[in-house]
Amino acid sequence: MKLTIDKTKSIHSQVYEGIKEAIISLEFLPGQRLSEKELSAMLDVSRTPIREAFIRLSEKGLLEIYPQRGTFVSYIDIDKVKESLFVRESLECAALRQSIARLNQDDITALRALIAKQKEFQDEKGRETFYYFDEKYHEKLIEMSGYQNVWSVIQAEKLHLDRVRYLSLLATRKTSKLIEEHEEILNAVIAKDVEMAQFQLSKHIKESTVEIIELYKETYTEFFSKS
Repeated sequence: MKLTIDKTKSIHSQVYEGIKEAIISLEFLPGQRLSEKELSAMLDVSRTPIREAFIRLSEKGLLEIYPQRGTFVSYIDIDKVKESLFVRESLECAALRQSIARLNQDDITALRALIAKQKEFQDEKGRETFYYFDEKYHEKLIEMSGYQNVWSVIQAEKLHLDRVRYLSLLATRKTSKLIEEHEEILNAVIAKDVEMAQFQLSKHIKESTVEIIELYKETYTEFFSKS
């Protein structure tokens, strides 16, 4: 687990975020059993913050806690993924209208720079960095709207969606298509064509997610809930 605890900061928060990211990024695989004792030793912390993180993550649907049996990483639930998709698409597309109304040259420059970074890291070795800048692109679109808390809401609601997106790191997928879609969104934003920009953004969010779900339900069936 890639986490070094900074004892000068909140240990509880760091432990929670670290375990959450390990689940989302599939470092901890669906169905994997997690041990309070092992994580406590690994992170050099007491078992209390581990236990509290387990409870919070179970409330988010990322862990399943079974008395007398143990704690397990939840399987990916397609219904929860679809709910996350609905929230993300609705909020991003709604905010985009305001982003276009407030658009300035600095915003355009920043979005172009983020697309350039995605192109720089689009090969398989740079895939994780590519998705970092993919996230930053969407965050910038929201930030431009002036609605400062919307991205935080999206982040909280799209945990299950992100688990599916990380599956694309396990196999080759066309990042060039995602870049092309980002450029189409940006072109519509620059043209201040609200309807086209919202259409392109909605299509981009839906298609990229549905494509991954359909592909990996067949390839990684052991990661998905059977219900």
